[in-house]
Amino acid sequence: MNEIDDPIGFFGRLGQLHDARVEWISWGDGEFRLVVSNLHSAFTDGDTPSPDYPGYAARPATVVFSGVKDVAGHMRTETDYISDLSVKRLRDCYHVRIVGTDTWMFTLDCASVHLEPAGEPASVGAHYAQLKA
Repeated sequence: MNEIDDPIGFFGRLGQLHDARVEWISWGDGEFRLVVSNLHSAFTDGDTPSPDYPGYAARPATVVFSGVKDVAGHMRTETDYISDLSVKRLRDCYHVRIVGTDTWMFTLDCASVHLEPAGEPASVGAHYAQLKA
């Protein structure tokens, strides 16, 4: 697992993960995991390279938010695509807001952000129509 030294700049350079398809969301034991089909989705046509942004190929990945506290969110339907993922630096942590293109969103505070290859979690911690954890 590779730590992202500057999560604000990292997600900014990736277009806030706009249009990234969410494969899995899970959390527990101080981690929130977000598996996406393509980190470069803002620069590709689905998983196909875009002629407008040469050099970007589909890159599936798992974003791991570690040292997580204060997770809140809601889902009215199953997750689909990310509209915006924003990160702000607070005094002693990062505040993350993930907004979906339909009717779901999550906010959380975390100590660090890591990246690892995409993969389904061993088990899904929650799958609810509405939740607050």
